[in-house]
Amino acid sequence: MSTQLKSLDERFAKLFAAGRVDSAQRAISHGDALGIHSELTCCYGTLQEVICLSGPHCAKCILVFENGVGLLAGADSYIPILTFGYSGQGPRILTAFLSAAGFTLTDAEHFQPPLIVRRDGSTTKGINQGTWIRWDDGTMTPIPKFLDSK
Repeated sequence: MSTQLKSLDERFAKLFAAGRVDSAQRAISHGDALGIHSELTCCYGTLQEVICLSGPHCAKCILVFENGVGLLAGADSYIPILTFGYSGQGPRILTAFLSAAGFTLTDAEHFQPPLIVRRDGSTTKGINQGTWIRWDDGTMTPIPKFLDSK
């Protein structure tokens, strides 16, 4: 697995349990990167890394928080507005989201997956091997089921 990812919360259980779904959905609907960041970190803690899995069109990534829980973001997810890899609204919002999270490297238009981006600006490139991504640092991340059908 990635350096931080321990589990994938595909149903955003903590967000629902905290009763923050409506406010998170409003932030998502309005493209409010600061609001999205606020709602997610309230429930999941500090964002540690972003695992860019596929893109640039239909870009998909996993947001990994300090507790090791990952949330799917990008096309066909609960947070479809956080995309990367082309010029447009999604990369601009992801860039603002990463800036709010205190990331050093924030320009989402230049992310080329597979790629791990960490808070300190360090990155790790990877190679898609079908059901896994093998990272240059020797770690591996299973490709979630949501990519299998795409």
